[in-house]
Amino acid sequence: MRTKKPYKIIWQIMTDTSPPTSQATFDRNQIDAFLVQLARNAAFDGWSEKSVSEACHMAGIEPLLITELFPAGIPDMILGFSDWADRQMTIQIKDDTAFATKKIREKISQLIMVRFTILAPYKASLSAASKKMSHPRHARRVQRAVWRTADQMWYLAGDQSTDFNFYTKRTLLCSILVASGVFWLRDTSPTAKKTQDFVNQRIAHILRWGKLVGGCKARCGTLSQRVKQGFDAFFPAKWRRDFRS
Repeated sequence: MRTKKPYKIIWQIMTDTSPPTSQATFDRNQIDAFLVQLARNAAFDGWSEKSVSEACHMAGIEPLLITELFPAGIPDMILGFSDWADRQMTIQIKDDTAFATKKIREKISQLIMVRFTILAPYKASLSAASKKMSHPRHARRVQRAVWRTADQMWYLAGDQSTDFNFYTKRTLLCSILVASGVFWLRDTSPTAKKTQDFVNQRIAHILRWGKLVGGCKARCGTLSQRVKQGFDAFFPAKWRRDFRS
């Protein structure tokens, strides 16, 4: 069985234009209250029907509406909570007047840590959620959610690329988000200091790799240009025209 190439998977994720799973009308704040309460309940009762029922009651929302908005059930709710975290991250960063003056690497590092700070009260629930979403049948949903988070981070960081760099930047950031997320769930240090160091280290590695690739491209370009110049010196254009004729 042939496996799909990574760039094809990325393209499918990015060009997915499937319609929303539900056309139900809802109050965003009410749904957010439900998702937050569900994440709190999940720390005690897991991501279960009991947690969902209690969250509906406490948020004052009809269970039928939740069923319409999250047709896949718990997996959709977990990803809905991830979307909530992205929106909270955006709100906090937009209120930070010093953010715009920072370097790109500092912005990305801050964005990742701000998101972890937002999720910190729900760490136990997210640990259980990560195990539930690790099943292969959820892989596509998880990939899409991580990509959206990476895309939002690059947008907030001021990225305006529209060429192939648009994809490479987000792909590399996705790898950092996944690795740092796993590390953060196991981090017991105060204020997630070890996670902060881990994130900065990963970003530094990516930047070094980018410089290495850029240097290789530059050297290859210079080498090919020198070969062309040497070829032109030994075989002038006039000779090549005569040879073709």
